[in-house]
Amino acid sequence: MGLQLLTVSLQGKRTNLMSLWSRALKTTRQAIGELVIYKGTGLLNEEIKAVFSDVGMMLDLNTFNKVVDQEPQILVNLDDLSQEPSQDDIFEIRSQEWLVAYIEKDGEGGAKIMLREKLT
Repeated sequence: MGLQLLTVSLQGKRTNLMSLWSRALKTTRQAIGELVIYKGTGLLNEEIKAVFSDVGMMLDLNTFNKVVDQEPQILVNLDDLSQEPSQDDIFEIRSQEWLVAYIEKDGEGGAKIMLREKLT
């Protein structure tokens, strides 16, 4: 019932949907986010709050079905960083280093950063 009500109330308001998502992401990051260290290419050491997940959902562009993916990811506010992360930059999460695989920006200042394990 609640989901159906939400769907009905959002019909015709697609422009506000991204803002709603952005606000929800900000609230989630503040509530359950954890401290991670952004090291860039190894020269930086910036501590930010992000939401880490070692299981994510991907969209299959051929069928438009959601697919469970084991690729780890973090949700960040790009304004929290002094520079925008790029491929192969380093994040330290829970005492383990991860490399940036790619970034999906949300258009509202946030991003989902897909990670891959840094092998030593």
